[in-house]
Amino acid sequence: MALLIESGGLLTTVQDLGRPGYRDQGVPPGGAMDALRIKLANILVGNAPQDAALEITLTGPTVRFTEDHKIALTGADLSPMLDGKTVEMDRPFFVRAGSRLTFGQLKRGARTYMAVSGGIDVPLVLGSRSTYLPAKFGGFEGRALKAGDVLEVGRRSDSSSSAFNEHSFQQLFQMRLSSEFAPSVHGLYTLRVLPGPEWSHLSEKEQAMLMNAVFRLSPRSSRIGYRLSLRSLEIDTYRRAVQTVGSNTYTLTSSAVDFGTIQLPTLEEPILLMADHQTTGGYPRVLQLIQADFPLAAQLKPNDAVNFVLVTREEAYHVWMKQERALKMVMAGIRLATSVRSATHVRSATH
Repeated sequence: MALLIESGGLLTTVQDLGRPGYRDQGVPPGGAMDALRIKLANILVGNAPQDAALEITLTGPTVRFTEDHKIALTGADLSPMLDGKTVEMDRPFFVRAGSRLTFGQLKRGARTYMAVSGGIDVPLVLGSRSTYLPAKFGGFEGRALKAGDVLEVGRRSDSSSSAFNEHSFQQLFQMRLSSEFAPSVHGLYTLRVLPGPEWSHLSEKEQAMLMNAVFRLSPRSSRIGYRLSLRSLEIDTYRRAVQTVGSNTYTLTSSAVDFGTIQLPTLEEPILLMADHQTTGGYPRVLQLIQADFPLAAQLKPNDAVNFVLVTREEAYHVWMKQERALKMVMAGIRLATSVRSATHVRSATH
């Protein structure tokens, strides 16, 4: 079984939940930028949450299927079409051998996840199938997909390959995660943060400037990190204010960093580290994005607006638990739908 890549899109890579345990060798966990959405996509097609899928950024690839498959698309809405007909997000659906999946206009978000029943089958590297672009290993030949690539698909489980009609899919899988965790349709994101190790190194005025500012995501951003810059209408206000707090350039002895660490080279241009971040950095770690907002951050696109709001550790834990419960409810719903389908199939076979 294989997927034929007829065009690769802007940046399409194979990802899973990453490769923890190798920071001491300079390798971050990496993996999907939006772990919530790749888990959901896999669950919808009957895969394990950690199976490999495609991460599609901003513009989609063209994929031709050589055999019948069950797939699901989650995350950013890139106007997917199967053989010219619109398909829904956050739903599993069958594709027939010879079908072509294409993508069109970006409606919201930045990254789509495409799971295929059986998972994308590429070699394990350090226990993961994720592509680590900075070091050019993992995934498919350590790089983004391009025209002519052929991706193998793993063996499907009985539950994921059992046949039942597409109408049944629509009846049994009417489920979505809360809109609280969905990509913004307005391009404005409020990200919740905790104070970082060097937060107290900033003066109260510097802290206030950082928390009151609205930033734009720079096109120079990547899976390593997001470069943020003040909106143009706020730059003059910033430059007047910075004169009252002294130098706006900050350095630090190289220290450990993580996904979601917000570094501060200057008050004007913080950096939000993402999935392929380096393992150490030399700028103050003034804030830390809460884990529950990693999926939101993953869906930012260039020029989206971002502001930060401080929360407590208790609030961060509460919202993370809410997110985990939502995902478990989806999993429970799928198990229920599968058991109903199996029972119906058995009854039909005995009559």
